[in-house]
Amino acid sequence: MQLAAPDDFVEWCRSRDYDEERLAAPYYVSPHMTGVAELDAAGSWESTAEYGTVWVPSGLPADWAPYRDGHWHWITPWGWTWIDNEPWGFAPSHYGRWALVGERWVWVPGSFVAHPEYLPAVVAFLGTAGVGLSVADRTGPGIGWFPLAPGEAYWPSYSRSLAYIRSLNQGAVSDLETIQLDADDEPPLEVVDGHFANRGFASVVPRPVFVNGSAVAQALLTLPEQRLQEAPVLMGSPQVGPAVHQVAVAAPMMARPSRAQWVNHIAALVVRNASRAKALLIAFGHLHARESVVHLRSAHLGAPAYAQSTPPRHVILLRVAHAAPPPPHGGGGKGSRQLTARHRT
Repeated sequence: MQLAAPDDFVEWCRSRDYDEERLAAPYYVSPHMTGVAELDAAGSWESTAEYGTVWVPSGLPADWAPYRDGHWHWITPWGWTWIDNEPWGFAPSHYGRWALVGERWVWVPGSFVAHPEYLPAVVAFLGTAGVGLSVADRTGPGIGWFPLAPGEAYWPSYSRSLAYIRSLNQGAVSDLETIQLDADDEPPLEVVDGHFANRGFASVVPRPVFVNGSAVAQALLTLPEQRLQEAPVLMGSPQVGPAVHQVAVAAPMMARPSRAQWVNHIAALVVRNASRAKALLIAFGHLHARESVVHLRSAHLGAPAYAQSTPPRHVILLRVAHAAPPPPHGGGGKGSRQLTARHRT
């Protein structure tokens, strides 16, 4: 019997392999935080007086800022979700907070949380709800957003469960009891009108670029800092629905496929588009089958009205199959999550 010749799929699998015992990231964050294995090779861990241990990305241009190199995509039930272009971009985009220390952006994972909750994008938006941000010398509005800083609470648009909202902010907000909802189950005015450390570093693009999921970096607009500081803050979402063709659905759990089915399916994806296969694995690897946390398919989730105004013509259905829950001491192990996907129109 001869060994199979290496192909693109084999080489890609090898490139994703790593020795968990040699990683520094698990000393600072939970091994259940998706994407931490990518951090060690792309930056360094440092200790700061203000934020404790932080991660500093390396090899970035001087004008780099979080949530600029990538695009937005609408994924149900979370809504607007950031898809980062960097190989290491998953964990810093969906967990923790970003802070500017001196002239460098650093990612602050916060205090240790055994099972951190996934966030679609740890940002707040700028502009008028359902409209966007007016931009001088342009015929249409823009959509603006900025990364939340340590201590600033994230408020989802897809839930109004106070317990769930507090669980999303574990590790980032020191006193979760300060997170309260007003009489209309909305963030209190003192939150929306409060000081946001990173507001002046907001990214703004034309509204069509945002809703169509186009690349952000090439379409950035320049606004005066005063305009950014005075614009209304929208927590969790700009309250603008997606284009009718740009919708993805995270479907309920299904039976785990056989190894042969899994390998054949991913191999087919690689043949069609290797980069798309990587994106699927990374973007949907965060779903964990855990009984100890609030489940995203529970009654506290609700699609906002603006997302239901126009039924999508094309739906991308993504089904995630789960293996057994990780061992009690954090040994999640490789291959604990499997994924299949299919498309229908």
